[in-house]
Amino acid sequence: MLLAAAAACALCHPDHAAHFARTGMGRSFSRASAANVPVTAAPFHHAASGAWFSIERRGRGFIHRSRRKEYSEDLEIHWVMGSGSRARTFLHRNARGELIELPLGWYAEKGGTFGMNPGFDSIAPPTRRKIDFDCMACHNAYPDAGANPAAAGAGARFLADPPQGIDCARCHGDGARHAMAAKGGAAREAIRSAIVNPARLPAARRDEVCAQCHLETTSARLPGMIRRFDRAPFAYRAGEPLSNAFFYFDHAPGSGREEKFEIVSAAYRMRQSACARAGGKFACVTCHDPHGRPRDSHTAPCLSCHPAAKLPAVDGHGGGARCASCHMPRRRTEDVVHVVMTDHKVQRRAAPGLLDERLERHPAESEEYRGEVVPYAPSSDPLPPEASLYAAVAQVLHESNLAAGIPRLEAELAGAARGPAEAWAVLGNAWRASRRPDKAVEAFAEAARREPDSVRRRRDLGVALLEHGRAEDAAAAFRRALGIDAGDAASIYQLALIDSGAGRIRDAVEKARRAVALDPDLIDARNSLGANLASLGDAAGAETAFRNALGVDPYSAVVHANLARLLGSRGGLDAAREHFEEAIRLRPLYAPDRYDYAVTLARANRPEEARAQAESAVSLAPGFVDARVLLGMLHSSGGRLEAARRELEAALRLRADHGRAHLELGRVLAATGDRAGAARHFEAAARDADPEAARMAREALDRVR
Repeated sequence: MLLAAAAACALCHPDHAAHFARTGMGRSFSRASAANVPVTAAPFHHAASGAWFSIERRGRGFIHRSRRKEYSEDLEIHWVMGSGSRARTFLHRNARGELIELPLGWYAEKGGTFGMNPGFDSIAPPTRRKIDFDCMACHNAYPDAGANPAAAGAGARFLADPPQGIDCARCHGDGARHAMAAKGGAAREAIRSAIVNPARLPAARRDEVCAQCHLETTSARLPGMIRRFDRAPFAYRAGEPLSNAFFYFDHAPGSGREEKFEIVSAAYRMRQSACARAGGKFACVTCHDPHGRPRDSHTAPCLSCHPAAKLPAVDGHGGGARCASCHMPRRRTEDVVHVVMTDHKVQRRAAPGLLDERLERHPAESEEYRGEVVPYAPSSDPLPPEASLYAAVAQVLHESNLAAGIPRLEAELAGAARGPAEAWAVLGNAWRASRRPDKAVEAFAEAARREPDSVRRRRDLGVALLEHGRAEDAAAAFRRALGIDAGDAASIYQLALIDSGAGRIRDAVEKARRAVALDPDLIDARNSLGANLASLGDAAGAETAFRNALGVDPYSAVVHANLARLLGSRGGLDAAREHFEEAIRLRPLYAPDRYDYAVTLARANRPEEARAQAESAVSLAPGFVDARVLLGMLHSSGGRLEAARRELEAALRLRADHGRAHLELGRVLAATGDRAGAARHFEAAARDADPEAARMAREALDRVR
């Protein structure tokens, strides 16, 4: 057993345990029950996605039901994250032991309401968002999950039941020695020294006990915090410097993000206060008893520095006023828009409209922060020397500062003795984001050399090799990963892609099926299976695979597009239309979907609808040659010969050897009486590698000569 059980603590400290069990921390994670899973009176309609969600009782348990058109899914609710003081999130544990966050959440505001969980209020809510160990680390006690189960690349799996709620050890450390000392009749001081009492720690260490979970500089993709690569999730122990386990980062000063207010920003905001900077007298425990006992007064601590006699004679001062109500106001958080929290930054006057309702924002890539990521010190202690490596990692981890960050990280990793495998993997991903697969291969190869028994390192290397065009080397890397873990579905799926690209379609089908059997949630493998079955002419099998994929994720644009093309090729325009339009709804700026839709409409003799889609494709991607050729053909068939000529000439300026463009332009010129011009283009088309285009060009050439 990793730590003494919290129940053992309660034997000697029943009063503390009873009060703590009623706090938000004590109720932060629990098994689903009638006490913590409210059922929906009626299905909740999510307008952005068009889906309906409900939480219903089934036997002794509860299910989360999602419905959208013909796709539906019922997942059992196994666990509840959140005390219910402000919100509850419902979790499903799949057969692999992974915890899946479900889309519909419950919020305490307005007497209790249902709404989408943060990040789910979009046109495509995630259906398989997995809870990782770092997420769980601030919502639960220490699990008995091994030293670092995520290091091998298996992801966070909870095969044993997780603990239920934050417990004593998170703030007091392991109580085993303490309990043994007390049981053995040790001296009082020996008993006390065998346990961490945050009240007896230096101010910085005391505050960091709370900050381990309540200091989040931002929830945005910055990053706000990086766990040390040599420390496992849950590795921080009360009493040690927080920088032993984590490095923190923030937006650069002057970026306009200084006043952000987010749900886990209590310690961050408090440290912006003059009160907190005045010698350590103002701390979390000034107002909060971690064990949950009610305070006699929240005003007395303020009056100890701001005597009532010296307060300005303004409305609200005196008469038993509560200082925090004005100077630490309640506000709606920016990242969890259905939750209202206390702003822990002490301020003279609060801005208006702090409780106004807001919509969840999903910033476009162009709106994401791009700039310097600056270190943030959780205490006044100097940062350790290795902080410079993590500062370089922070520049590129979420692509905030790629151009400047890559050379910084390379400099930090220079020398054989420097750099853990994870840092090299971060560099590899940075090079991938910079579209330099050659450099990514070098970095991932070094990561694999430093951690040769890691599935994740081998898989990362394989992906980079594949992007670099080295398919056989990539296959070797994926086979090495499978030598470490034969059940790694992601590596089997990648091998299926390699087989497919090499024309080994039946082998690709076999591997895609294996990947799906190992991980039914791996939608890319389901999509690959459908695409390869279609290549083999098994239209029924392909359709089943695509529909099964949409059963897992009905918001996958690529699967909708693939299914639409399949149905369209079989003449099912009405069925194909629904899936084309869904693909376009989900990725409206992706021109190939509109082009494929236009082709299907043209084949179905819907020329005007086809022209509208082709025009959209050209507008989105002016260099899309095939879309211009198709648009030219549609103009020509509609008698708009001048418009057809312009599109086809534009296509040939982009690609002078496009046989179909030459053929169609020749036909347009022939229709306008320019037989010589038509002949030149027919001659060019007759030399094309496409035998059908060449044949039609030769026949047309005979007619104009």
